[in-house]
Amino acid sequence: MYFSKHNENVTFSYTYGSALEVEAKGSVCKEDTDVEPYPNKNWSKEHYRIELTEGITEVGAGFLDVFVNMEELIIHRSVKNIEVTPQLKKILKNVTIRGWRKTYAEKFAGQYGLKFLQADIMVGWHRTDYSNTKLTIRFKNDGTPYLEYDEYTSGISAGNCGGGTYTRDIEPDFYKSETLESFANRLPGYRDVILKNKDLAHLFKA
Repeated sequence: MYFSKHNENVTFSYTYGSALEVEAKGSVCKEDTDVEPYPNKNWSKEHYRIELTEGITEVGAGFLDVFVNMEELIIHRSVKNIEVTPQLKKILKNVTIRGWRKTYAEKFAGQYGLKFLQADIMVGWHRTDYSNTKLTIRFKNDGTPYLEYDEYTSGISAGNCGGGTYTRDIEPDFYKSETLESFANRLPGYRDVILKNKDLAHLFKA
């Protein structure tokens, strides 16, 4: 995790195999990319997927310029504006935008002629006495959706645990062909969290 020297409310967190998550409230600016601690001065060049998380509203000129190897930019629904510099225009030529339909993310992709895909949606958890399972709706590079279950189970002895990840295909247009409630009824273990999920609600309404 990196912390901005300029703004204590701006952090950059990364888990292996996932996007670099930029977390902040309100606007972020170029100065926010001066971070600590850092393994080397080229830390930003090591990340290919950048996620502007919920809470960020505006991205100032130069903020994204440091991510010269960016291939995917995930823009959450709270983002309303990204200032684009000549340097960022060059970077964006090979970038895929992920976000939510009928939001700034889709508008931004259209404005610069970029590929747009629906962002993955973390639905929630289903807990039992023996396991905790996280459900995420993921979208492949061709837009095809599928369900991903990450299951964590308790072992027989202390400190021993198991689980695994498995997937299940769903209809490509599931959010167009049914309602949020009917979709929730198909997944009874997750019904309550589905009905409360704002990202899913937007997907079904857009």
